[in-house]
Amino acid sequence: MEANETISKEVIIFFKKNLMLKQIDKNTIINTENFTSEDAFFILEDFIKKFDINKGFLDIDSYFHPTYINGSLWKAFLHNIGFIKPEYKKLPPITISHMIEVAKRKEWFNPE
Repeated sequence: MEANETISKEVIIFFKKNLMLKQIDKNTIINTENFTSEDAFFILEDFIKKFDINKGFLDIDSYFHPTYINGSLWKAFLHNIGFIKPEYKKLPPITISHMIEVAKRKEWFNPE
């Protein structure tokens, strides 16, 4: 098996396990409303270690929604019980194919 093919499969397996998704492919967007900046911090820290990413800077706040809606624990609670629907700003999508390329280059770069 070619090295690039191996990396692709490993990245897909990594996110399938960490995002707990049944279906995942190269077009899957990982920075959805359900994947908060706090989640991203811990999961991407593991990703960086596993794939030996040693260059670049990822500004988590530019790509992931805050853990607490508008900084409010109360609003987050009301959202979790289904009482309010939060307004999320549109973020540039990060796909599995982008993360595969990050793993291949061993460097974070912003999605196009």
